[in-house]
Amino acid sequence: MPTVINTNLASLYAQNNLANAQNNLAQSVQRLSSGLRINSAKDDAAGLSISQNMQSQINGTNQSVRNLNDATNLLQVADTSLSTVQDMLLRLKQLATQGYDGSLSVAQKLAVVQEMKELNTEINKTAQRTQFNGINLLTSGSSVDLANSDIQDGYYLTNSPIGVDVRATSLGNYALGGKNASTGLGDAANSGSSTNTTFSIALDPDKSKKLPGSLLLTSNGANLTLTGTINGLAASQTVVVGDAQGNVTGSANKTINQTLNFDQFGVAINLTSVTGAGSNNTGTMLATALAGANYKNLYITGRTGEITDVSLSGVAPGNYSLSYTAAGAISGTSANLITAVTAGTGVTGFTATGSAYTKSNVRITGSNGAGALADITVGTTGTITAITITSGGNGYLAGDVLAIEAGWDTVTSGDGGSGKRTTFTLAAGDVTAGTASNAKTLVMSGTVNGISTTQSLAISDAAANTEQIIDFSSFGVKFAVQSYQAQTGAQLVASLASLNTVSGTTAGQLIVNSGANSALKFQSGATSDAFIQVDTLNIQTGTTGTNAGQAKEMMTLGTRITASSAGNLGTLGQNDSIDLWQTAFRNAAAAVDDAIEYISTRRSVYGSQLNRLSYVSTNLQSQSTNLQNSRSAIIDTDFAAETARLTRGQIMQQAATAMLAQANQMPNVVLSLLK
Repeated sequence: MPTVINTNLASLYAQNNLANAQNNLAQSVQRLSSGLRINSAKDDAAGLSISQNMQSQINGTNQSVRNLNDATNLLQVADTSLSTVQDMLLRLKQLATQGYDGSLSVAQKLAVVQEMKELNTEINKTAQRTQFNGINLLTSGSSVDLANSDIQDGYYLTNSPIGVDVRATSLGNYALGGKNASTGLGDAANSGSSTNTTFSIALDPDKSKKLPGSLLLTSNGANLTLTGTINGLAASQTVVVGDAQGNVTGSANKTINQTLNFDQFGVAINLTSVTGAGSNNTGTMLATALAGANYKNLYITGRTGEITDVSLSGVAPGNYSLSYTAAGAISGTSANLITAVTAGTGVTGFTATGSAYTKSNVRITGSNGAGALADITVGTTGTITAITITSGGNGYLAGDVLAIEAGWDTVTSGDGGSGKRTTFTLAAGDVTAGTASNAKTLVMSGTVNGISTTQSLAISDAAANTEQIIDFSSFGVKFAVQSYQAQTGAQLVASLASLNTVSGTTAGQLIVNSGANSALKFQSGATSDAFIQVDTLNIQTGTTGTNAGQAKEMMTLGTRITASSAGNLGTLGQNDSIDLWQTAFRNAAAAVDDAIEYISTRRSVYGSQLNRLSYVSTNLQSQSTNLQNSRSAIIDTDFAAETARLTRGQIMQQAATAMLAQANQMPNVVLSLLK
């Protein structure tokens, strides 16, 4: 090996070894200070990949354990409520058995039924209160947006406003200034003194909607009784009429105001008596006068209904609109539909001129909320160019349809009653033989499973105090319409399709909010396809409306307790036989048994799922522990081994430093050759 001074190989070797020793020492310091064997991909590329996959599995497993804790808590909430419901069912079984006791009086049986009805109500309330993080556990499904939806329980339909009809010799005629109105009750003549009583009538805007037909006043002394129907049920209410006592003789007249409030009917009669000095009209005199021939009848006009029992079954959240198509025309005309609400009675006649028609006469027939009217006939002896029909009446309203036929030869008019009139005109060429079709088709439109969907339903005419079920099965929407007065299908359709006072749209709207998911899934492992499903329930006992259930056993129970049909407890009373009572209690007891079995089965399912969740959670915790141990073996620092490497690195660094110092002195040997 030659002797050189430009290249000191020994020094280069020492430098390289010193650099390696320093790198190894730095790596040992990094591992010991971080606790990790792999601090970057260069430390162990394959190990890093394996450890990160393991970390993903560990994170998923740990979160699954937390998910299952939520599932456990959710099931415990549901089971607690089911336990409460089961306790109520056990009490119902006791009550149903008690009611079968033949020694009980009817009053005692009614008390038993009342408690059963209260428990039935509380079962529904308990189900509605049972929620976990906003999820309904015992009342799954969508719900009606009560703030914005037009179609909802308790919404009134008004074809014509409720009011007091002005008829001769009726309470309304005199109170509202009809053609036979007097200055008042004529009580001055009754008492022989200077007393005069006038009166007015006020109707409660809600209660009076359920008052079809007429009401009657009768008196017994100072007691004044109003009788009639409320929502189709006979009712009566009595109030006491006070005296109209004047001042002492020689004093000024005295004004006495009193209100006769028949609040059960939503009717108030406001009396104002101006009584002369020394005069006294007793309450008996005033009651007798009000119940006299001139005043005793109070006729209620208007047509109303109410939406009840809105039921949703599998309805997706969204907006659904109601619409209808106007009546089909008589051949050649589009003017067959009356377009305005009118008051008064009858049809007064027609006007006709010209020579365009070859048919000499026409006949007009129609139907209204009260059903088909008698034929209304009009005609002329010559040819005509136009016919104007003036209609008002206690029948024809918005949505009523007239049929116009040619070839009749008689002329009659209606009853000629008073009130506003509305006219429509048929132009030349409009009147031909034919019959109008009625606008009785209600259409619901919306999107179902991403597909634009419509469904049309024919709506029947409704008699007073009847209910009609409207079932849009394509959408899963069903609701009832209670008609308090007689209405045609066309009138009901027009009202339902115009319910825009809430939503402010041009058509009636059903707006559905999202409900609770009935199939709740909880991840039970590291991968997304590992989950446990918990099904929520609907244990409500109703068949329609907000209390509508899904379980047959619970719905049958509610029917047995509340329904009025044969074999049920709902409306049994004093006049029902022992057999009817015992049959109803026996049916109720059987329904309770089925409901108890259903709730017990569901609790058993939930209990099994709770046990399953406990095992799954324990297993996942063990998996997480083993995974973390395996990952630790790959990524964590072995402090014993790394400390030894650190010591070795420190020694190597010191040795390399010493050797480098000596190697750097080796070129000095060349100086000795130059001496």
